[in-house]
Amino acid sequence: MFSAGLGLAPAATDPSLDGPFTSTRLTLGIPGTQGATLTTDVYFPGTTNALSAAAGRCPVILIGHGFSQSKDQHVNQGRHLATRGYIVLIPNSNAASDHSRFADDLRKCIDWIEARDSDTNSLFFGRVRADRVGATGHSAGGLSAILAASRDSRIRAVSPMDPVDNSGLGVAALATIAAPVAITYSEPSSCNANGSALTLFNAALAPKRGIRIVGANHTDPQDPPSALSALFCGRANSARQSLYRRYMTGWFEYHLRGDASYRPWVFNQAGGPLAADLAANKITYAEAPAPLAAWRCVNFGTNATSAGNDANPDGDRYPNLEEYAFNTDPLIANATPNVSASLVVTNGAQFLGMTFPLLTTASDITYRVEASADLQTWSSGCTYSGTNRVTATAQTAEFSRVGAGLETLVVRDNVPIPSAPQRFLRLRVTQP
Repeated sequence: MFSAGLGLAPAATDPSLDGPFTSTRLTLGIPGTQGATLTTDVYFPGTTNALSAAAGRCPVILIGHGFSQSKDQHVNQGRHLATRGYIVLIPNSNAASDHSRFADDLRKCIDWIEARDSDTNSLFFGRVRADRVGATGHSAGGLSAILAASRDSRIRAVSPMDPVDNSGLGVAALATIAAPVAITYSEPSSCNANGSALTLFNAALAPKRGIRIVGANHTDPQDPPSALSALFCGRANSARQSLYRRYMTGWFEYHLRGDASYRPWVFNQAGGPLAADLAANKITYAEAPAPLAAWRCVNFGTNATSAGNDANPDGDRYPNLEEYAFNTDPLIANATPNVSASLVVTNGAQFLGMTFPLLTTASDITYRVEASADLQTWSSGCTYSGTNRVTATAQTAEFSRVGAGLETLVVRDNVPIPSAPQRFLRLRVTQP
């Protein structure tokens, strides 16, 4: 589910496919470094007159283009992300081979869109989630996205496409980035410094994920591709472009959007679409997980005071650990109960039941249902921690389960009604 304030909550779909919104592009001049102007394509959900109301406050994505390329190589990706409810900024670089300057120009784009959020005369007034910024890019633009993330805590997720390092700049930067990093890359060639993306992945801190698109060349992350890149690096292939879209976009849907139902497209979850791509030899996969750490970084950045398990920065009834467990936004008060009671029927008998959301493979927390007859003595029932699951005990039994990535579980008491005068169930979420 999407959290309040982040717009619609459609069922998770293949991240390579367009979302529910109409996309619009404006080409604007944005102040850059050294007094220069960045000619920038800005994509967003809606029309030239207004952002779609259903999109809510939109996360922001920055895209950096490759060396000797332009924003025109990422038109379809910008449009695609906008249909999924993102504001996307793709500037033409003024920096030539100065990757550090281009990184700072990407940060200038954040400054600009953040200012528009508070500008009553702006199309974007009140519609920007400047605390949910993602950075991606291709080749040298991917390197600049990495450098920008190492310098700017507003960037909360990084997902470059076949990035190419230069003189170890990216390796050094990744050693300082706490945000979750997904590096998707092509086969080694002279066009990508013989596969320097793998070196970058190895240098990144956990949480991180690395995916190689089997058979892909350095042009495939462009959409549409440039004739120059096709000539020297190979022609793009629509199936491989789709895989790049899937794994770049999916990372942002899961982390920036905070939608755990995208987990099967993000991680190697049994029976999921990523696992199917892996089995079909369309991709290779490597991961260093730290899901709770990633969630803290995306939501709080460097604000450690608000990030603790028991902190409750939005003032609702749920502390951070429960916000994580229930896939809700810890910065927007949630008025909808995450756990509810009901009566369920098994073999003609009625039982007290409890419904709650569960992150499928969250092995860093434990969900435990407990039962009581008097609210004083509690007995442990069904327990869940990642793939370790106890679904039936003397006290409770799992009644139903639906969903993937983010599941909805119903666990019932084992004492039928009205065999006992009163029965109670509670859910405890703990971090081992």
